[in-house]
Amino acid sequence: PTAAPATYLVRRGDTLWGIAERELGDPLRWSEIFQLNEDRAQPGGVTLTDPHWIDPGWTLLLPATITPEPSPSGSVARPAPSPTTLPVPTTVPPSTSPPATTPASTGAPATTTPTEPSTTTAPHRVDTAPVDRSGEPVRLPSGSVVAGSFAAGVAATIAIGRLRRRHAYRYRPPKPGRTLATEPARPTIHHLRQAATATAPFDGSRPVPAMPVGEEERIAEPGRLDVASRGDEVVTIELADLSGVALDGPGVDDIARALVAALLVRAEPGAAEVLLTDDLAGRLLPGLAPDRAVRRVATTDQAARAVESERVARSRRFDAAGAADAAQFRAENPENPLPLLLVLLDALPAESLGRWAALVAGAPRLAIAVIFLAPSPIATGQLRVDAGRRVLDATPVDRVGALLGTQLFGLRADEATEVLAAVAEAAGEGDLDEDVFATNATVVPLRADGPSTDDPPTENPSESWPEPSPSLSPNGSGDRQAERPITVRMFGHFEVAVHGQAVVTGLRSRARDVFAWCLLHPEGATSDEAVDALWPDTAPGRVHGQFWRSFSDLRARLREAGGGDLEVLAKAGEHYRPCGSEIACDLWEFQAALGEAARTDDPEVARAALRRAVEVYRGDLLVGTDRPWIEPVRQDLHRRSLDAHLRLAELEEQTGRPDAAAEVLEQAVARDRYAEKPYRRLMVLHAAHGDPGAVTDVWRLLQGRLGELDLDVEAATANLYRQLTADPERRPTPDRVRLPR
Repeated sequence: PTAAPATYLVRRGDTLWGIAERELGDPLRWSEIFQLNEDRAQPGGVTLTDPHWIDPGWTLLLPATITPEPSPSGSVARPAPSPTTLPVPTTVPPSTSPPATTPASTGAPATTTPTEPSTTTAPHRVDTAPVDRSGEPVRLPSGSVVAGSFAAGVAATIAIGRLRRRHAYRYRPPKPGRTLATEPARPTIHHLRQAATATAPFDGSRPVPAMPVGEEERIAEPGRLDVASRGDEVVTIELADLSGVALDGPGVDDIARALVAALLVRAEPGAAEVLLTDDLAGRLLPGLAPDRAVRRVATTDQAARAVESERVARSRRFDAAGAADAAQFRAENPENPLPLLLVLLDALPAESLGRWAALVAGAPRLAIAVIFLAPSPIATGQLRVDAGRRVLDATPVDRVGALLGTQLFGLRADEATEVLAAVAEAAGEGDLDEDVFATNATVVPLRADGPSTDDPPTENPSESWPEPSPSLSPNGSGDRQAERPITVRMFGHFEVAVHGQAVVTGLRSRARDVFAWCLLHPEGATSDEAVDALWPDTAPGRVHGQFWRSFSDLRARLREAGGGDLEVLAKAGEHYRPCGSEIACDLWEFQAALGEAARTDDPEVARAALRRAVEVYRGDLLVGTDRPWIEPVRQDLHRRSLDAHLRLAELEEQTGRPDAAAEVLEQAVARDRYAEKPYRRLMVLHAAHGDPGAVTDVWRLLQGRLGELDLDVEAATANLYRQLTADPERRPTPDRVRLPR
């Protein structure tokens, strides 16, 4: 049996290829979707004429698909109910998020919601495989407690933000070096990321880490938050159900901060707003920079005017759409999300009580939640808590009774400000060069002749990368030094081998950290500098002991592995340098190759050196290791690798090796899914050698990958694609194609 054709609402980042893969199970059926919708009218009077260009908001007909036969037992799968606002909190089940459903509507055309295919096809969107939300609550060192889903959301938001900044990559000629910047101290973020990794590890099978819930749920139900715990169970509530409730007790401010942070982390950008007076914002979130999601007004009267304006505007939108409430409006207008407005109020002047009572009435229907942070005569409910945020009283029972006896989540002022600042920073799309921790960066160039370990360190540290070993160089020449006994790989996962035997056990984390940090600083550093970077909370009197315990662990384990009397670090004055005569390190080989390519005027020498650099770069620095001192240099080296790939491809093409150039560019887009420059170079290369089909394949690949991060293709890339795929009579010759910077 066949089903009648369904419809699909186009979203940002969609392609016909991706829609066919998700909805029909076969990406090659994109042509059927195109034929079915060609010249069909779309909003704005436009029509589909080019299969490579579809716009958000269009409704596409999908070809009929084969429906599965009933199971032998005769049972029929029932459709999931429409999303509804729960009147009381419910405990989160141990399963993942429920499948997307199509809410019932009156007269609206039926649409299908993108779902993850049941096959093992790699996903194409960030939100298609939610992680487990049922982990235990996360307890921070300060005593604050938050939901595991909140920790996962913070970690994913920051990770996705960094990937988005890679999208803004701009090429520069490759040269050696690395940044000595340090990431700002963010202990709360560090603990949350560690907790998220422990409860929902990212195994690398997905292109980007997933948020705890899918994109559609984050838009349709932005206020559905994990707000409390009962033992190890997490309790969830719709935030709008707390509208009109007064919080009373010594832990109220911490609870309010947790609600604000959880809302802004869960909701899609633009799907939630917070309204505060200046005084209350200064008390709850001191030092928080201005942010679009947190609106501030001077007085409660101005806050009342803002809420009145929102009520009028939202009521008109509901009337125009024929929607009874926010849930129906969001379901029937997914392309026009209605943000949840959270209003936090302290004590109100007596003369404004009547005005606010009118505003509170009916607020949940309009996706407005007004919560009082002190007892109020106009409150419609109350949660009384103790100093530990334990709910001692919850009235009325039919609305908030399920919270009785739970411990509400809470955050201190510094913790909430740190989280919100990191989330706002992740929303930026600047180049990696403009990263916040690049402002204090010292990018150190390569010295052609590094000093020996007997030379005293210079006052202004300069690069002294030891001579690379042929054991790590794919094209190592025989005239280099003999293979060194200790081999370290820092690109990809950290690996150490002694005389060819991998050291897989017994190397403690602090020993690995001190070894990796010293290898990143071949110019030498003092024990104070090492401990300050690795363990900044170490008491002054314990600095030397901490360094020597870690160093002793490292030396003992390497000797047990067959290293004998090999030395790892050599001392020169107060500085310690890794022993270049005993250690072969892929990072050093990478730097030496970049240096050789930068110094030579011979294209063949440069090509060979860059070939060594891109082959030794197996992956990002110290994959799987999350330390504040790693991230800045990891991003810096990632960029240098891209620079090396692009320059190598250029040299390969100039010397008549187009296939080799294409291979290098394909490696570049595999290393970085989101930087557009390698895709542009690859499209131009294919066009120059008469392969328009390959140009289109690269274009589709880029569209699909940027859709994973909800990013649009840059205008320069789109214009380039149009030029390269234009009518042959109007298509510019390859030597006249202007490649965007």
